[in-house]
Amino acid sequence: MQITLIASWFNYLNRVADALGVGVPEGTFVGRSLLRGGSGSRVVTRNTDLVPTYGVTDGRYRLIFQAADRAQQLYDVLADPAEAHDLAEAQPAWAAAQRQALQRFVLGLRPEKPTPIRPPTPAELEQLRALGYVR
Repeated sequence: MQITLIASWFNYLNRVADALGVGVPEGTFVGRSLLRGGSGSRVVTRNTDLVPTYGVTDGRYRLIFQAADRAQQLYDVLADPAEAHDLAEAQPAWAAAQRQALQRFVLGLRPEKPTPIRPPTPAELEQLRALGYVR
């Protein structure tokens, strides 16, 4: 299985609505719910801490991997939606497969190219002066 989507906190509101069974009109929130992953796909989430924690979710299981100490937890999100029972020790092969998929994904990331900064045009400078940002 290949990682097919990177998610961010924008997906959170969709997930809450999905968990509560609330129908939300298309386009109300940015992103999509990650509770029901498509078959044959993995979704990676990441927090914004300096040393990140990753989540790898497929249609049934979620692996949470902490980069700082390499700790991991594995949950069956269908049978245990509250993620109360860690299965990482009971299913080490599955946890290892998810972790390896995450590692391949992270190693394949490339830094974004920086956006070049251009000087403001005379019209933009005039607008900035009118707003009091430039003298």
